[in-house]
Amino acid sequence: MPPVNWDAFAQLPGAAEDNFEMLCRALVRRHYGRYGEFAARAAQPGVEFHLKLHTACDLGEPGRWYGWQCRWYDLPSGRALGSRRRAKIREAIATTERELPGLTDWVLWTRHLLTAGDQRWFYRLQTKMRLVLWTAAEVEEHLSGDAEILRSTYFGELVLTPNSLADLHAQAVAPIRRRWQPQVHQIVDAERMLRRMLGGTEPWDDLRELSDQLATEADRVRADLGDPAEPLANATAQAAEVARAASDRLAQARLSAATWTCSVSSSPLGSRRCPLSWWRSRAVCGRCAAALR
Repeated sequence: MPPVNWDAFAQLPGAAEDNFEMLCRALVRRHYGRYGEFAARAAQPGVEFHLKLHTACDLGEPGRWYGWQCRWYDLPSGRALGSRRRAKIREAIATTERELPGLTDWVLWTRHLLTAGDQRWFYRLQTKMRLVLWTAAEVEEHLSGDAEILRSTYFGELVLTPNSLADLHAQAVAPIRRRWQPQVHQIVDAERMLRRMLGGTEPWDDLRELSDQLATEADRVRADLGDPAEPLANATAQAAEVARAASDRLAQARLSAATWTCSVSSSPLGSRRCPLSWWRSRAVCGRCAAALR
């Protein structure tokens, strides 16, 4: 099988380090997710994602607990990490030991192989966890089987960029160009449903408005409660608490929708995934972040 084109990967819209992290996460989930408890969340301390095995697989026996720290490192092959990057690695290991004390295997996943000096330094770090190094070789090794689709979506013909999408749209509407007037286009229920299924952010506005409205009304009830007689006082206070709790749930649902849209997509671009660069939260991209504000 031909090697993947990392130069094309680096040219994908969005930050290469975020795309690399999402690719690595998808590879692990597709190959090993069925063998254990896979976890990944926004601002995951120490590691971007981790997997606790309950069934034996190529990673090891049940009970082993892997965590991955993914670093693109925009350095040419053969260049040393330097003191700042080494400090970040030490900090991530210490954070993992504090936040996930049962983790058994800590994997640093980089694009290029570390230099001999950096490898000696890495393996000599004091930790109870087993330290492991993965590189682009492990990426290419795992671009098979259930993850074969990722070869095309990140490196091949299924990669979609804003320019290619614009070209495809122009070709699609060319036969009806004279009749196609976007300014008077009316969105129908079928299109709304498709947009929701494809991860569009428009429905999130409804959740945000409902959440804000409930929070506002709950605060208003508290402010205007006064000193009513029982049982009205207790019932009113409970209603305000229920409204506030519902507001929090809706806000959390909105965040979860954004996280799911970004994390489960197998394509770095396209209609199923946010087409702008991934946000620094490592779970929500810039477009999603704007929709969440």
